[in-house]
Amino acid sequence: MTNFLKGIFFLVGLLLLLIVVVDISLWIVISADASKSFEQIKADYYKLLPALFSKRFVLELFNISILTVAAYLFYRSRNANFLRVLSMLFLIICFVLLIWMLFTLL
Repeated sequence: MTNFLKGIFFLVGLLLLLIVVVDISLWIVISADASKSFEQIKADYYKLLPALFSKRFVLELFNISILTVAAYLFYRSRNANFLRVLSMLFLIICFVLLIWMLFTLL
């Protein structure tokens, strides 16, 4: 596999990881308002998402699948000379978030 293809894998993996990080950040920002009830916070959060993700289970499975694909792409791009350290770092971040998502799914 060429370094160019590994670079493409890295960029796609980074984009997928950013999607999940933005989703988690959105939840943290919305839930920081202590004056609202938990039900109001959930309603505000789900209002910002497409109707497909209006159920928590579907959203969690989507995030888990995206993190799994991103981890695979980082794993495939880890042997590129210029991306070795970054690929491993983002691979670890993917696994930490993946374990967190699986833990919160239960």
